[in-house]
Amino acid sequence: MAGYYYAVAALPSLFFDADPPISKTELFAFLERQLTDSDLTLLRAAELEEASVRAVTEPAREDEGSDTTENEDDGGDLSEASDDTESTGSPVISAFRSFDRALRNALVTLRTDETDKISRFSRAADPEYASRAEELAREAASASDPLEAERVLERARFEFLEALEVGHYFDFERIAIYYLKLQLITVRSARTDEAGREAFQSSYEAVLDRMGDIRSI
Repeated sequence: MAGYYYAVAALPSLFFDADPPISKTELFAFLERQLTDSDLTLLRAAELEEASVRAVTEPAREDEGSDTTENEDDGGDLSEASDDTESTGSPVISAFRSFDRALRNALVTLRTDETDKISRFSRAADPEYASRAEELAREAASASDPLEAERVLERARFEFLEALEVGHYFDFERIAIYYLKLQLITVRSARTDEAGREAFQSSYEAVLDRMGDIRSI
């Protein structure tokens, strides 16, 4: 793959606890002029998996296991080797997805002790991540509230990506790590106390409206 010295040097720094300095749209507008077509296509496919940004305290949906349209590469169970580099074309993207799946597998085992559900919702992941994932899942599960639980998991993912940067300085892998980190802090930035209060107020007002409708019957 090509070396991207200018592209990497020009990108603004990312910090977990800071708001994203650039949007995904702005990032790709810049990278379209820097990356080869094949690398750009590869990067566009490096999206966070939907379940990785769902609150840890939310129970797995009963229909989740049957949803294979959006996440066909998730694999059906732990016996499927879906975390190899050929599945993504990028070692760092594959490593991140495997770590993320190990984390989600650990969360599944905390949510239920039913063997069939564990098998249904678990995904193929590198066994080397299992121990750390279990530790992080327990930490998230013991958090004081769902928002803090998500911060535990999101910070763990961000720090995992930072560790992957070693040995990657001006190559595509560094840009792929940047894009994944940007997605993480964009999600974290959007999940604020104020947004939570607004969502609660909206739901509360909707309940009051329905109660008013019932009284008028």
